[in-house]
Amino acid sequence: MKNKIEQLMLNYPKAMDDDNFLQALVWKGELGANPNMSAMDFLRMYAAGAFTSPETIRRTRAKLQEEKEYLRGSKYKIRHEHQEKWKKDLGY
Repeated sequence: MKNKIEQLMLNYPKAMDDDNFLQALVWKGELGANPNMSAMDFLRMYAAGAFTSPETIRRTRAKLQEEKEYLRGSKYKIRHEHQEKWKKDLGY
């Protein structure tokens, strides 16, 4: 999963900052040869655990960005710039 998400982030830089977009890319790949399934079929499969969970995708993206600077999008940089100010304001 880690390699797949890294490759998607490299191929689609928007995925570095947008978990919904990244999730859609992962699930599109998991749909495989059936890109025209109905919404109900998708929901049944999702409920049955056929797709990677959004939380797994999000956590994997976050871990990759922590470990590999070149995968950090603009939101990562902005969030971490503000983090130091918040730490100082909260007394950490």
